[in-house]
Amino acid sequence: MRIPNLWVNVFIIFVLPNLSNGQQLSTKPLKLTDGQNGVKSIPYRATDQCMPKMDAKRGKTTYGLSFRLHSKGGHCDDGLLICYPGMLNRHADSLGFKVKGLFQIDNKKDNKVNQFCSFKMQKEGISAGQTHWRGIKVYTMPNGTENRQTMLEASVASRPYKLGTNVGQFSIHLGGNGTDLLTMITVNDGKAFIDNQANLQKQFLEQFWNGAFLREHTGLWMLGLDLLPSMKQENVKLFIARNCNCTMETWFTQPTDSSDPKEPELPTAGSNNCSIEFESTSEATTNKNDVSDECFGEKHFEIRFKNIFKKCWMKFANACPNQTELIMLTMSRRNGFENRMGIRQTWMNDSVPGEVIRFLIADAEDGEANDVQQKLEEEQAKHGDLVFLHGFVDIYAHLHLKVYGGFKWQQSFCANANWVLKVDDDALVHLRRLAYWTGKKFRPIVAQNPLVFFGKLYHKYLPIRNPKSKWYASKEMYPKDMYPDFMQGTVYLTTPATINAILLHSGQIDAFYLEDVVYTGILAELANVTLSDQKKHFKWRFDHFDEKNGECEDGVPTPFSIWGAEKLNVFEHQYGRMKSIECKK
Repeated sequence: MRIPNLWVNVFIIFVLPNLSNGQQLSTKPLKLTDGQNGVKSIPYRATDQCMPKMDAKRGKTTYGLSFRLHSKGGHCDDGLLICYPGMLNRHADSLGFKVKGLFQIDNKKDNKVNQFCSFKMQKEGISAGQTHWRGIKVYTMPNGTENRQTMLEASVASRPYKLGTNVGQFSIHLGGNGTDLLTMITVNDGKAFIDNQANLQKQFLEQFWNGAFLREHTGLWMLGLDLLPSMKQENVKLFIARNCNCTMETWFTQPTDSSDPKEPELPTAGSNNCSIEFESTSEATTNKNDVSDECFGEKHFEIRFKNIFKKCWMKFANACPNQTELIMLTMSRRNGFENRMGIRQTWMNDSVPGEVIRFLIADAEDGEANDVQQKLEEEQAKHGDLVFLHGFVDIYAHLHLKVYGGFKWQQSFCANANWVLKVDDDALVHLRRLAYWTGKKFRPIVAQNPLVFFGKLYHKYLPIRNPKSKWYASKEMYPKDMYPDFMQGTVYLTTPATINAILLHSGQIDAFYLEDVVYTGILAELANVTLSDQKKHFKWRFDHFDEKNGECEDGVPTPFSIWGAEKLNVFEHQYGRMKSIECKK
């Protein structure tokens, strides 16, 4: 015989086993983002949820989660993850009780939040055992303006929820008013987040008698049922993972709390693992077969702009040798294995001593394939030319941060280089031709003016205001109607003195992801850096490229860099074309 009401069933499962006769305690919200990522065990009494405390200012209170961004600003683009053992799971008998089949919800293999939880817990060395963990993910998302959209995803929901822009704080109430187990969200000053959650609950209750299963009506409304444990456990277990650039603070709130969460004096980000307060360099060991035993140089550094402050750190195998003519700082994607191999086997194969390349790699996104990090470590053990930048995720929107990290690495560990080439991992460079033209044309210019960028100049270039464009820049991002002159960003050549000069002004500007505009345009203008247009040498693409009728000066081909390679066979073919340029008759 069916139990006639979902809430009767929940009452039997959660409440009857152990009603408490004691007095309610006076508690304070428990801060979850305390700098320690990992599993937290929090005392829990079901009777406090069923018989909530009345507060004169806040009314009836329930268990819940409270999220806040600091009043001085902040964001959580990298995400904050909270995982928990799913109670409405057919495997929940591993937690000490069973849930009737009507109310069971299994994990879906394609659910991203479940995958994030599994990945993060494995990364922290935490075994889930037989327990099936689910979770919620909170993050902010740039929307092309100075504001950000606050997003929420959950294992029990089939879609993400947009909580709105300018959300300074919001709370998830795991039970609407104590006796109602509908999970609700309030935003900013207690304003209810409007969605169809009540309708989902209502649909389930109405269709219950017709054989409806809870899994057919899943949504955020049932988060409390899935997250809060049975009375037998007496503890809520939560796994917390706040990424390094996330400044969102989170508390676990209780019905017995006598106060609201208190904002810290200053915003904090990430966990204690994100800010490594030391600086050291050491020679790599000769044991290349055991990556875990390898010693690396490490340095803590800060990214400082008017609108950005991040504490980061870098890890690498080798600094530059004492006699370095050219350091090539190469922006490379984490999974760009074929591009890096293409570079090593083609144009870097023609390098000479004193020409050094370093590939810049940032942190993984949630959900990255499990084998990528292992492959990167094996690649580092073999080649030793990767620089790992920790503190921000490796995505296009963070390209300006990656370039900053590369410049900081050069200033600290390759400061003796004569030249710096910023290059993307889909570009080809003819190093012997570059060396020739550097000596013939660029070195005399630097002798007169040491602060200079060489490249393809963009003059009177207008910001692209179309949100669909890869190079979109909103009015809020860049309010002026025209960019200062800047160099096309795929490949440009400069000096260590120039990099030092522009970084001194970084705190004066608002940075954004168009790194060529930021560094060779806005900052170069502030630092009085000369822009030398050398479009004959820096080619944008292979379009209309004719190696049989090449551009030359004094019998030497002028092009030494071209963009447009992606796979190893493309690198080989296009580099062959570059090498075979014949001067026009």
